[in-house]
Amino acid sequence: VTAIDISEGMLARLDAKVRKFGVPNLDAHVMDGRQLEFKRDYFQSLVCSFGLTFMADPARALKEWARVTRPGGRVVFTVPAAGALEPMGSQLAARVAGEGVKVMTEAECQRLSAEAGLIDVATRTETLGYHLKNAGEWWELAWHSGLFPSLHDLPPAAQEAIRVAHIAETERHQAGEGLWLD
Repeated sequence: VTAIDISEGMLARLDAKVRKFGVPNLDAHVMDGRQLEFKRDYFQSLVCSFGLTFMADPARALKEWARVTRPGGRVVFTVPAAGALEPMGSQLAARVAGEGVKVMTEAECQRLSAEAGLIDVATRTETLGYHLKNAGEWWELAWHSGLFPSLHDLPPAAQEAIRVAHIAETERHQAGEGLWLD
């Protein structure tokens, strides 16, 4: 298994888990998923768990993934499905739309996959959910999830204004067990 991450810190965490669980045959590299240092048709399978939503240029990443995957191989990645993270996700998307912040959607992933040259593109949706303690916990998740990558490009004052306003509107959705995250 070859693992990559642009963050040395994430790879350090991976290394600790590899040692803890005694995982053999894992080779880790600091690398940008949009500019892979592997030859064409190198891998039989490429898997990415929610990383695509963190990338500033997901189209470029998918083209790279298609390039390094052998014909007949598989590219598998996860993104939040349509209807996930509601109602908070659509409220945050509406709040940041005027700032030019883009939101990664399932439909957009399908379009970008086809443009990258991937064939037999299919999606599968699974519902997973749990309760968050409060609206602040939701903000932390949204901020660090990569759902709104260009939100991080806004000036700090704009980021803070969006955060405060969004937490206030999200608090209305809290119920007895907290805030449901689908």
